[in-house]
Amino acid sequence: MLAEDYDVLREVTDAFLQAAGFSTIVVTSCSEANAVLGDPTQRIDVVITDLVMPDGSGFDLANHAKLLRPDVKVVVTSGYASAPLVHLPLIEAGYSFLPKPYAKDELLAIVYDALGVAVAA
Repeated sequence: MLAEDYDVLREVTDAFLQAAGFSTIVVTSCSEANAVLGDPTQRIDVVITDLVMPDGSGFDLANHAKLLRPDVKVVVTSGYASAPLVHLPLIEAGYSFLPKPYAKDELLAIVYDALGVAVAA
């Protein structure tokens, strides 16, 4: 699941993921993401969320995702990568952190790593 409110980045990230063979569920808010997470018919292996969403925190969304789906992997993205106070709590909570802006290769590497999938060089 991709939770990103910025249209262009959401579309590009979704295209990167689909080109790599992932099926995506795309949402634009924490409330949409929480509705999807609460639907047991939706398979979700990875949640990729922006840290700052218009209706909540990506950190809170990540915590909620892990509460509902303990096995889900979480990748949090943020443009505030230079502030350790922003990403250290994410890493301490066991979430992967991807600073913005990111390239396709960086995105896919962190998603594969979160899933524990080795990628051939």
